[in-house]
Amino acid sequence: MVILRKLFPPWKLRFIRRYAKKLIFEYDDAIMYRSSRWAQQYSGTRQERFEKMVKASDLIIAGNRFLQEEALKYIDPIKVHIIPTVVDMGKYVVKQDNPAKDTLIVGWIGSQSTLHYLKALLPVFEELGRRFPFLQLKIVCNAFFDVPTMRVIKKEWSEADEVADLQSFDIGLGPLPDDVWTRGKCGFKLIQCLAVGVPVVCSPVGANKEIVREGEEGFWARDKEEWVDRLSVLIRDRQLRKRMGKQGRKRIEKDYSLQAMAPQLAKVLINI
Repeated sequence: MVILRKLFPPWKLRFIRRYAKKLIFEYDDAIMYRSSRWAQQYSGTRQERFEKMVKASDLIIAGNRFLQEEALKYIDPIKVHIIPTVVDMGKYVVKQDNPAKDTLIVGWIGSQSTLHYLKALLPVFEELGRRFPFLQLKIVCNAFFDVPTMRVIKKEWSEADEVADLQSFDIGLGPLPDDVWTRGKCGFKLIQCLAVGVPVVCSPVGANKEIVREGEEGFWARDKEEWVDRLSVLIRDRQLRKRMGKQGRKRIEKDYSLQAMAPQLAKVLINI
C-alpha cells in the first residue's frame, strides 16, 4: 500500500498497518509542520502522527534532503530514499529563442495559496520597472496583483497552456521565505522552468538550492538588493540567459526527469 502525504490518527494507522503487506509512505511537503502562514509552525499533533507513520512504514520516499532528515529522526536510514519531483521531458519542449523580441518577461507560475511568496517581491519589481521599461511580469495563477511601474500579464492557469506559458518566460522566479515549511518545498516551479530552457532566480531555500547551482542554471537571491542585482544581470545579458537555460535543461534531464528517475524508483520498490 502506498500512502501519499496523509497523516492518520493512531487508530486508523493501526488498522491500515494490520492489513497492508508492505506500507510505503511518500511525501513532498513538510507535513510535520504548519505552513508559512501560521505564526507557530510547530504542531505536536502533526509531529506525533508523522513519527508514527514513519515508524509504521516499510519504505519512506522523501522529496528532498530536508524531508529525508525529518524521517531519519525515527527510522533506519536504509528505509529512507530521496526521489525528487520530476517532469516528463517529452512534454516540456525547449522554448524557441527570439532575438527580435523587444520585450522581456520575468515569470512565475503557481496557485493563490503561494502567490504571497511572489508578492513579497513587489519592491523588487517596482525597482526593475523603473530601470527597464521593456520589462514585463507574467503571473500564471488564479489570482494576481499589480506593479505600479511595470506591465503585469495576468494569465489564468490551465493545463493545456501550461508549457506554452512557461516557454513565454525569459527568466523564471522562485521566491521563498526561509522557514520549516518552505524547506520542505520540492522546487517544482523551478524544475518546470529549467525543463523548457528558461534560467531562474530563486531563494536558496529547501530543494531550490539543490536544483539550482549558483551561477550555473541561474542565481540565488536572499534579499531585495540581491534580487534586483541578479535579475538585472540576466535582463541585460541575453547570451547568459541562453547559456543558463541550456544548462538548466541538461540538469533536469539528468536528475529531475521522469526518464531518469523512473528506473531508480523501480529499483527502490523491488528491493523492499
